[in-house]
Amino acid sequence: MEQQGEAYFSDTAEETIRTMNAGEIETVVLNMQRLEDAAILRYININHQNTRVLVMPGRQLQDAIPALATGQYELMHEPFRLEELKEFI
Repeated sequence: MEQQGEAYFSDTAEETIRTMNAGEIETVVLNMQRLEDAAILRYININHQNTRVLVMPGRQLQDAIPALATGQYELMHEPFRLEELKEFI
């Protein structure tokens, strides 16, 4: 059985978003070298919910991704207000 398909490559988040929006993409392989690349994953999860994503974390992120997925923490956004910080203390 011969499988056919197309592969697209991008270097920037903008190029990735343009490619994603140009047509239906079933599977994405996301090479995450920097934490900033997580924005691409977030965009895909919000706007292309039927797309399967395989994340290939770079060495810097191999430990961070499981820690974020399984850790017990709450997020604070910058700039934060002191009232928000009081909730944690």
